[in-house]
Amino acid sequence: MLLDAAAFVPTNRLDLRTASPDFVTVSFYKMFGYPTGVGCLLVRNETLEKLQRPWFGGGTVNFATVQGQMHVLSKGEAGFEDGTLNYMSIPAVGIGLRHLEKIGVDTIQRRVKCLTDWLLTCLLEMKHSNGKAMVRLYGPANTTMRGGTVTMNFYDPHGHLIDYRRIEELAGEARISLRTGCFCNPGAGETAEDLSAGRHARRNQ
Repeated sequence: MLLDAAAFVPTNRLDLRTASPDFVTVSFYKMFGYPTGVGCLLVRNETLEKLQRPWFGGGTVNFATVQGQMHVLSKGEAGFEDGTLNYMSIPAVGIGLRHLEKIGVDTIQRRVKCLTDWLLTCLLEMKHSNGKAMVRLYGPANTTMRGGTVTMNFYDPHGHLIDYRRIEELAGEARISLRTGCFCNPGAGETAEDLSAGRHARRNQ
């Protein structure tokens, strides 16, 4: 079983005894903003021993031969780690973890919950002069079963979707940092805008 905890651990305590997964992924970037490109994959030793890798890359083998057409992978996780780690950034991980421990995960969780609740309330109150909603939220409208990430779309007074690039431009002018994007999750986007394969085909004819 694989547990993707990248979005959970920045504001919550993770007890691996509850789910007992075989693999757990963690992003340090999402926990304290730096460094990018350095994450963590936890693997149970008994699960790692069952994995078989038919190919190899630089640094993953102890022995390789062309004439013998064989190779011997390095033991443990070293046999699955291609290339060189971003070792210059690894010390930042320890600094970040100590910083989070000093603040306290419970304190961070309460703070994020309060900010998220305030943001959701403000977004839902945003209306155009004609009374139409300016923002469409996805997910719960309160902090129940919701983390600190709020996904939304903005609409003009006529109900037309505003391009995310324009939203990012306006937010930048107001010195507001937003995470914008397109095709990050095409399935969710198509569902949100009620798009189907038939409508897409007719639009492109």
